[in-house]
Amino acid sequence: LRARVLEVLKVDHQSETFSAVVELEMYWIDPDLGSAQQVVTVTEGGETRHIRGQVIAYPGFSGAETLVVAEADGRHQRVPLTAVSRISQPDWTQAFTPTWVADNATATPAVLSQDRCLHYVSGVGGHVRERVRVQVEAQCAMDVASFPLDKQVLTLRARADAPLARVQFVPLEASAGNTQAVPSEWSLYEPGGDFATELVVPRPTGEEMNA
Repeated sequence: LRARVLEVLKVDHQSETFSAVVELEMYWIDPDLGSAQQVVTVTEGGETRHIRGQVIAYPGFSGAETLVVAEADGRHQRVPLTAVSRISQPDWTQAFTPTWVADNATATPAVLSQDRCLHYVSGVGGHVRERVRVQVEAQCAMDVASFPLDKQVLTLRARADAPLARVQFVPLEASAGNTQAVPSEWSLYEPGGDFATELVVPRPTGEEMNA
């Protein structure tokens, strides 16, 4: 799970709330998708062809530089990602879907966009990544002793929407049995790290202070 604050829309000191646009990126391995077949549409030299099989390598994952499709007859087709116009996806209504809640949100976050993709399959299952962009208002204790030159640490707490007994988080390397199973631009969270985003509220002008 990775979270990015794209924009802080509002900070309300009186109600101790803030609103922001946040993007959550989730990555998981689904054992039930380990045998998933996909159709890769490729356009090269003005011609379009369709390759059916299992995508076993995807650029940015597992150190791959090209997309590799394993066909039923055992042949492996290597395709540059720039030539791929479409990759069919599983029926997501029949697949595992992670759910989450924002613990300190004042209301259900509004989903602005959502995209899920089965990138490739391996011996441990299908490697899935989902991006969801939401607008959320959250409650957060604020220290206004230095107002209007205060500095606030705005925190959004997200958790799995399931009983703790059913939730287990493990390093992706361990679950995949392969140190290259994590997207190449990701790294494991180290305890003691700080994901908080600091927002410095600027000093108001004379007109604003007199308003």
